[in-house]
Amino acid sequence: MDFSSGDKVIYGGCQMCIVGDVEEKSLDGVSFDEYVKLIPVDAPNSRYFVQCDKLGDRVRPLLSKDGVLSYIDSLSDLTAEWIPDRTKRRSEFSETLKCSDYSKLLPMVKALCDEKKKRRDAGKSLMSSDEKALDSATRLISNEFSEVLGISPEELPSFISRRTGTSPCWVGSADGHQGTA
Repeated sequence: MDFSSGDKVIYGGCQMCIVGDVEEKSLDGVSFDEYVKLIPVDAPNSRYFVQCDKLGDRVRPLLSKDGVLSYIDSLSDLTAEWIPDRTKRRSEFSETLKCSDYSKLLPMVKALCDEKKKRRDAGKSLMSSDEKALDSATRLISNEFSEVLGISPEELPSFISRRTGTSPCWVGSADGHQGTA
């Protein structure tokens, strides 16, 4: 997969980055290899270096506009099943975030939002690992969808509402993130 400097990509399944230059580095102090510098959009002072020959395994291009619109159109039909076993749930959520497969990611967000509402109604809150998974997922969705659509992340919920007639479930969450599902 070829990427050019300045392209926006998804790294590690859940972080939008800007592709930087190729640099020759020795991360082990012995051998030199070529690495692509990735600059996280959410943390522009940070840097990731990915070996050029492993770039295709760790980086993917952004979705197409048609792909984003298709996922948005499917939001009202989402069904989600809560995984009661916390260890299994944490493992599945972690894998879902790594692969950033929206056919799995969006139902995961819906399940988390449904459980968050259920717990809030009972005077409880989500477990911290569930809250972190929800935050990571909604940040990825919001960043990628808004970038592809050419709108700000803050405009995304109203765009989705106008298109589908419903608000994404994560809108109005306690952490203030606005995102997608």
